[in-house]
Amino acid sequence: MSIYKTLSKMHMFKEVSKEDLKDLISQCEPSSYAMGALVCQQGEAATHAMLLLDGRLDVSVRAENKTRSVGSIHPGEIFGEQGLFHNKGVRSATVLASKPSHCLKLTPKIMKTHSNNKAMVALERHLIATMSRRIRSTNTQIQKAWKEESKPNITQNVPEKEKSSSLLGRLKSLFGG
Repeated sequence: MSIYKTLSKMHMFKEVSKEDLKDLISQCEPSSYAMGALVCQQGEAATHAMLLLDGRLDVSVRAENKTRSVGSIHPGEIFGEQGLFHNKGVRSATVLASKPSHCLKLTPKIMKTHSNNKAMVALERHLIATMSRRIRSTNTQIQKAWKEESKPNITQNVPEKEKSSSLLGRLKSLFGG
């Protein structure tokens, strides 16, 4: 299926003209990933974001020599948004293709030069909603960790290095760092 047909079926673009959508597509570089392929690596430079067109991607973070799965990315979702806003940012997670996948690369330059394009406006709205959901999810995880911290701690006499149940330890295992 063509990129235009795929995007035109996405809810976020339902009120976007064919011309605006095709203009945006002409500026974005498509990428394809075979099952198991590395899409981006935690710690590498974040220079762009991606919109998943089809397939599925799995996201994980690595901290203290442990890798933790933190979710999946499905068609229509944007990931790597840090690359749009932090010119010296780094990837906070590793993304692997769990199915053959196709993406569109979104750069800060494309966002700036196409700010009046209705397809870009729709993408930006979708990105804001996505980031809001991710912040809410992160806050929920932090609240859970705080609740665990406030429970009586039976490891009070255990050296700090061995307290994997400390708030900091749990936050590191959840989010990396």
